[in-house]
Amino acid sequence: MDCNTALGYIEPFLANELTDEEKEGFIKHINSCKDCRNELEFYYITYSVFDESDKDMDPHNLDYIAALDNRLKLSKQGLDRRRMIRRVSGAVIALLLIAVTAFFLFR
Repeated sequence: MDCNTALGYIEPFLANELTDEEKEGFIKHINSCKDCRNELEFYYITYSVFDESDKDMDPHNLDYIAALDNRLKLSKQGLDRRRMIRRVSGAVIALLLIAVTAFFLFR
């Protein structure tokens, strides 16, 4: 992902509007590009200050960068979890198809 694309994804990321594929590319880019990471931090802090309902923030600890790091970590964990579920689901479906095929072949 290039910087222009990543910068265009900042607001959709903060609004939780990216697809898994977009989010994965965005997080990879943000973790490797200091300029885009700084821009994300600026947007995140700005949004957090004006959004009183920000659920990522502990009202007793206004460490916005730590909250952003946590949000990125949770997003990555969610992506990894969904990827694992898709793999397991695919394996289960494949095994079921094999079992059904074997049943009909050997009955």
